[in-house]
Amino acid sequence: MEEMRTYFTMERYAIEFNSNELQFYNTLGNHNYAYKERINHDWKLINESKTIKGYACKKVTVSYGGREWIARYAPALPFNLGPYTFRGLHGLIVKITDSDSDLIRN
Repeated sequence: MEEMRTYFTMERYAIEFNSNELQFYNTLGNHNYAYKERINHDWKLINESKTIKGYACKKVTVSYGGREWIARYAPALPFNLGPYTFRGLHGLIVKITDSDSDLIRN
């Protein structure tokens, strides 16, 4: 199954992935912005499981953007995807929050 390399959101931004590099596109007013970033998330597996929406999920953590993030991913959903720049796991990221419990919604 081919993974998505580009996705769009209602917030009017797009992210395009190419290996470990992303191209981020955003529109603010009448101006378009873009930047590239190399992504190499160093996920740490935590020995903890939880069922979310009927899927057995594993817990991982990562440092990114000056924050600590806690994610849950479902190995039964074989997509290397998640919200924003988060990806690189052996399953779909179904929930991610920072250490202050701020949730990313997509």
